[in-house]
Amino acid sequence: DIDGTLAPFQIHPEHSFIPNTTLEVIKKIIELNIPVIAVTGRDVETASKLFQSIEIPIAGLHGLDIYFDSDNYIRPDLSNINFKKLKEDIIKSCEKYPDLLIEDKGHSIALHYRKKPELEDNAFYIMQQIKYFYPQLKLNRGKFVIELLPKQADKGKAIQTILDHLNLPLIHPIFIGDDLTDESCFTFINQQFGTSIKVGSGETEAQYRLKDI
Repeated sequence: DIDGTLAPFQIHPEHSFIPNTTLEVIKKIIELNIPVIAVTGRDVETASKLFQSIEIPIAGLHGLDIYFDSDNYIRPDLSNINFKKLKEDIIKSCEKYPDLLIEDKGHSIALHYRKKPELEDNAFYIMQQIKYFYPQLKLNRGKFVIELLPKQADKGKAIQTILDHLNLPLIHPIFIGDDLTDESCFTFINQQFGTSIKVGSGETEAQYRLKDI
């Protein structure tokens, strides 16, 4: 995972960054011929910028878009979902709440209430009401965010797709994450007899825990 795992939490998502010391560690791991893959709620393009000059596979939008390289991209057909109309509906519903931040990820829309955590119930109610008109979408809850995204988006399933694609003879998968959306990854990794690590507090299926990024 990236946000809350590699990158410190920011009030505005666009201010997020991965510290240079962390980027150097990732480079060293890659040099040891150990595959590193990002599995994130961010879209692939935004996530890749956070890694600066490091080129790694990225499963973006909670595993909806999986980018291996410029010739290898797994993306479902989402032509039956009008994301432009979805965004317009959310904007209209949020007019009374200027502190709610709307993030357009292309194939999902996230509503952040990190500027005013007391607006959590309002944000959830807005997204729940809108979801009724979009049966192809599901609600994801994360740290100070509610997201509407296609039902097939699932980080745990994305990891399975990635491992199947890489087709490595011997693997011990390690997943590190911090949020509710990472729990499906911990469950899958545990089933593979890998190592699952949660960053921060809260109940979890992960085997191990780290205090912070």
